[in-house]
Amino acid sequence: MDENRDLAASKENADRLLLKLETYVGISATVIFLGAVYAAALINMPLYLKILTALFGVAFLVWGVGLALKAEQTAGFYECPRCGERYVPTYKAVFWAPHIGTTRKMRCPYCGERAWHKKFVGEKEVTK
Repeated sequence: MDENRDLAASKENADRLLLKLETYVGISATVIFLGAVYAAALINMPLYLKILTALFGVAFLVWGVGLALKAEQTAGFYECPRCGERYVPTYKAVFWAPHIGTTRKMRCPYCGERAWHKKFVGEKEVTK
């Protein structure tokens, strides 16, 4: 029984760390993207280098956002406010869902209702 409790506590700590890393990855990707775009716009260089610099920034942003969304999807779980079921959504559901912080408007896989589902890690709601 203690092993299960230790395992659950370990997963909870790992999920919380993953959500912190998600924030850092998202901020870093955005800063690199903006830096690359500003460099391409403001620094005097040949056109092909400006295009390559801007494309590097866009590629890094797409990679960072994809990685952050994967962390958001896999860490913890969401709870349906209608039926109370807890679940881990698909990447596609997380990608397309409008959100405010970690709360996302998704369709519950159990009751089928669309609502604002809150993110939980362990028994605590995650707020950003």
